Amino acid sequence: MLRTTRVSAGVTLAQSLDMARTVTVVTSPLNCRWIAPGSRRSFEAFEYAVCRREKDAERVVNEAECRYCPAWEPPANVSLKRGQVG
Repeated sequence: MLRTTRVSAGVTLAQSLDMARTVTVVTSPLNCRWIAPGSRRSFEAFEYAVCRREKDAERVVNEAECRYCPAWEPPANVSLKRGQVG
């Protein structure tokens, strides 16, 4: 079972409850299904990537933009959305 909890703006914890152990990871706002694979880059403390949400209008976004995006979705290999409990 996977449970996600939003602890603050842009920080989501995902917990895997498997038998007697719990694994917790932090999900970056740039870990979104709309981010082009392999496009994430960083420069000093600034992290950015290419967003493909709008067809034929790819654009470079940073973590702050993704953090508050109403269209944020987990990557295709994750079935839960932020804050949803599984």
